[in-house]
Amino acid sequence: MRLKDIISKRLTELGMSYYQLSRLSGVHPNTLYSIKNGRRQELTLKHTVKVFSALELDLNELNKIDWR
Repeated sequence: MRLKDIISKRLTELGMSYYQLSRLSGVHPNTLYSIKNGRRQELTLKHTVKVFSALELDLNELNKIDWR
């Protein structure tokens, strides 16, 4: 599973948009849309923690990510 898939799945579960995630996490919308559109594969650790916190995801979910 890729990072964008985890984020997208959780956004769907919460009924939240990428823009709302940006507002909650403090991560710039362009950064999140780059993940969504596949132009970017990963986030900095700081941004990852902010996004996972906003989505109420456990950081252990990072173990499920295929980083290749």
